Amino acid sequence: MSDLLSGLMNQFGGDALSQISKSIGSDEKSTQAALGSVLPVLVSALAKNASTPEGAAKLSNALAKDHDGGVLDNLSGFLRGGSAEGMGSSILNHVLGGKTSAVENALSQQTGMDSSAISSIIKMAAPVVMGYLGKQNSALGSNSNGLSSLLDEAVTSNKSNAPEGQNFIENLLDQNNDGNVMDDVTKLGMSFLGNMFKK
Repeated sequence: MSDLLSGLMNQFGGDALSQISKSIGSDEKSTQAALGSVLPVLVSALAKNASTPEGAAKLSNALAKDHDGGVLDNLSGFLRGGSAEGMGSSILNHVLGGKTSAVENALSQQTGMDSSAISSIIKMAAPVVMGYLGKQNSALGSNSNGLSSLLDEAVTSNKSNAPEGQNFIENLLDQNNDGNVMDDVTKLGMSFLGNMFKK
């Protein structure tokens, strides 16, 4: 597992994992396993978006402006406060669009967890991913090339360690089923960055 994905998984330990598990009525082991499937999907979508210089620059600027990682300072409180799913839903609407339900159903089948529980997990995970990336982006000096490399490394590592899992992710993100993941995720990513972060 890449340093990025490992770092993200570490955010969901202890009280945070307990809080998510309680909110969906699941045991912590099952919740942790589901997060292990959810996080690479979110990271892969963002990595594809950041694969172009323009996309990487927009993501870096968006993170610097709106995602400083403050949610991580009291993550269990953030998850308990009820705003996480609403924020995550907004992110997913831009990142996955009409594929959100299909992704949730596919992850449900993959993990054996109820689709409503998966829906809650991915919604709660999305703002945490953005916050964590925001901190990484700050550490990189808001360097879009560094951010792109960080995301690419995570995808490459996941493909090496879990090739079937990464192929599953790429199939999920290939909206028009033409085998070209790049055009779909770039389109989604540009919509996400263009609409979500313009204020």
